[in-house]
Amino acid sequence: MRIGKVLGLSVGALIALIVIALLAVWLLVNPNDYKPRIAAAVKDATGRDLVLQGDIKLAVFPWIALELGQASLGNPPGFSDQPFLAFKQAAVRVRLLPLLAKRLEVGRVEIDGLDLKLLKNAAGKGNWEGFGRAGAQAPAPEQKPAKAGGALQGLAGIKISNARVSYQQITVQNLNLETGSFAEKGEVPVTLRMDANRGVADEHASLDARFDFSADPSAERYALAALNLNGVITLAGNARAVNCSVTAPAVELNLAAQTLAAPAVAVNMAGAQVTGSVQGTQIIDAPTLTGTVTLGPLVVREFL
Repeated sequence: MRIGKVLGLSVGALIALIVIALLAVWLLVNPNDYKPRIAAAVKDATGRDLVLQGDIKLAVFPWIALELGQASLGNPPGFSDQPFLAFKQAAVRVRLLPLLAKRLEVGRVEIDGLDLKLLKNAAGKGNWEGFGRAGAQAPAPEQKPAKAGGALQGLAGIKISNARVSYQQITVQNLNLETGSFAEKGEVPVTLRMDANRGVADEHASLDARFDFSADPSAERYALAALNLNGVITLAGNARAVNCSVTAPAVELNLAAQTLAAPAVAVNMAGAQVTGSVQGTQIIDAPTLTGTVTLGPLVVREFL
């Protein structure tokens, strides 16, 4: 009994000391003083310039929280001086007490005002290629690659607000993405909304998507459940917008076996209702799709 009491007091004292130390860091350390070192570390890791224009805020209890203000990451040599990506605000939080027990529990990662510009130069190389220092050594062959998705297992969710992504003449804007928790095993609910255009006057499209996502990266298997897509497309020279939708109870992708399966799919395009199923084989090496298609009753004149 006495040993248990001593151990309890010792653990309590240790936790108290850690909390006091963290509070001292919060009170005495200004994370903005480390901007040059952070930028240098990013430059060393990616070969690109990081500009931290906004303030860095740090909290330590009950979350270790890092909040970044306006920031941008530059393009590699051979591209324009405009940033590769920029954002207005970003935040990530990690629970303190589970971290002391060697468990990583990450709160929701939030990014607001993301602006991603994808470009190609005259040589056909994309600005999303070539991250890292030139000549950096590749991992030794005997090293096992980290499991994809491992860093997401303790993540409470992702929220991206008011984002914009551009590539050549294609622009996706008003992009809002929100997911549920990755910490729980099973399906992750995902909501996606966005507008898009391809640089043609009076043409644009919008998309509202909802689905549950699940993955087994070690087996290279991925699945969507309760897929529900709704879109509106406006074409040049046609004032009437075209409404479309796609629903599917389940879509399964197996990259190891190179198969795709959607046992039931329903598509509605401007009132034309199509139902059926899709099976795909050799989807990477030599894609082959088979299935069934049924067109519901259609008034052709109204459709045209």
